[in-house]
Amino acid sequence: MHFPDKVVLITGAAGGIGKVTAKAFAEEGAKLALVDLKQGPLDEAVSELKLEKGRYVTIAADVSKE
Repeated sequence: MHFPDKVVLITGAAGGIGKVTAKAFAEEGAKLALVDLKQGPLDEAVSELKLEKGRYVTIAADVSKE
């Protein structure tokens, strides 16, 4: 499947399944909203995945809290 210019929200994006999922969607052309508890690990994941600027946003948040 291809996801050109679709936005995908991924929680737990800094590691494990979340990071693998982010990579897969990025490779298919999706724009990413990456969420995890802390900004530092998100920044590391973005760097490791070599995501293109303007194709992602990172959000440090605890999605279990309103």
